[in-house]
Amino acid sequence: STQSCQQMQQTISQGGNPIEGWIDISRTHDWRDQMGGGGYRSAPVDVVEAQQTVDKNNGENGVTWLGGSKAGGRGQSPINIPSDIVKAGYNQALNRSADSNLAAPMNGSRISELWRTPGELISFSSSLLGEEKVRTYSDRPTETIPARGMAFEINKEVERLTPKYNNLISGTSELNNENLMDISTSSVVITSNTIQALRKLNSADQNILKGRLIQEVATARVIEKSLMLLRLLSSGSQEPNVSQNGPAQDAVQKYTARLQQSVDD
Repeated sequence: STQSCQQMQQTISQGGNPIEGWIDISRTHDWRDQMGGGGYRSAPVDVVEAQQTVDKNNGENGVTWLGGSKAGGRGQSPINIPSDIVKAGYNQALNRSADSNLAAPMNGSRISELWRTPGELISFSSSLLGEEKVRTYSDRPTETIPARGMAFEINKEVERLTPKYNNLISGTSELNNENLMDISTSSVVITSNTIQALRKLNSADQNILKGRLIQEVATARVIEKSLMLLRLLSSGSQEPNVSQNGPAQDAVQKYTARLQQSVDD
């Protein structure tokens, strides 16, 4: 027992995890709490008592997660993978606490233009990548929410853009820069000349060309969001409580590869 305690404390102090898996990470954090901050032999309890406490808890105390709060344990919020990690990246980009749920300041940053709140980002991430709600104790299995995928998000964007195009072509909406920006992307810019040209076409040709433009803009927008999501996965993985968590780092690699494949396809 003494040797296992020493090894555990040494591994923790080096920022690693002695054994794999979320339950084992929780047990590691329990060891850290039991052993105190002064290292081996500084614990308020003896090694045998510490071992018994860790064994009894067996993951029920969760892990230290975003912002230093506990998650995944009994009576705690689940660990949401990968949305918690991209949320951390979002908040770190805004120079605030990793676990903040506040709306982004309208300061002209691209990230706040793409997603006004962490909730909007999480909705996009969950749709594109799916979600795992992880618990760190053995009698509560991980809940998995399947991904809808990139095609779903593109179709949703098409549905959002279509009435905006129709209103500009019909003249219901004013042909100004704000409304044109709302139907464009940085890579596909729709100008007043584009709308005026569409107005002159017969109904059949207009519908064909309008549909192509909408599909192109919708695809470009979802691709841009997906590339930003890749950046947020990477930056969120550096949040201190995520960076020291082996299963979380494995999840980052898995979801990064999945997202990169979707973008490449």
